[in-house]
Amino acid sequence: TPAGYWHDTGHAAIKEKLGLLKHEDHLNKMAPNLLGFHLHDVSGGTKDHQPVGEGDIDFEMISKFWKPEHLLVLELSPRLEVEEVKLSKERIGGGGRRERGIQFCCEAPRLIPGWLIFLAARPGESFR
Repeated sequence: TPAGYWHDTGHAAIKEKLGLLKHEDHLNKMAPNLLGFHLHDVSGGTKDHQPVGEGDIDFEMISKFWKPEHLLVLELSPRLEVEEVKLSKERIGGGGRRERGIQFCCEAPRLIPGWLIFLAARPGESFR
């Protein structure tokens, strides 16, 4: 099986803020090799693993690169509340809804049942 590229939205946004790359140009270059996405937002330029739609990342632009064969993984801070995690998931599969000027994706590839969420629960806590 050939190797591919897994895109991390937050880390690419931080690299753009540092002047190391242009997020959209980078995605255009890597698009033929894309396998999936780690999705998280960034606020203040460097605070990553924030809820999707709560920071500075242009998820409308990113969603143009999603294909049905891609996996989408929420990579969120364990400090987030369960409702923030649910809201991030909802925003990714939002059926084209606009919220606070953000156009959330219309067709999320493999949203259910292939959705993966990377989270670390606090001791004695579980995510439902």
